[in-house]
Amino acid sequence: MLLSILAILILLGSTLLILGNLRLVMRDIYDVMVSTVSGMRFTDHLAANLALVALWIVLFVLSYG
Repeated sequence: MLLSILAILILLGSTLLILGNLRLVMRDIYDVMVSTVSGMRFTDHLAANLALVALWIVLFVLSYG
C-alpha cells in the first residue's frame, strides 16, 4: 500500500514537472528528432534508427495520451 502511494506520488510529481516545463520538453524532443533524422542520413542503420524513433514516439504517446 505504501509503495503504491509512493509510486502514485512520484508519477504525479513527474507529470507536474513535465507539464510545468512543457515548452522546454517539446523543444528538447524537437532537437533530438532533428539530430536523429540528420544522423540517420549518414549511417547504414536506417531501419534500426527508424525503429528507435518510432519506439520513443509510441512511449511518449502512450504515457501522456
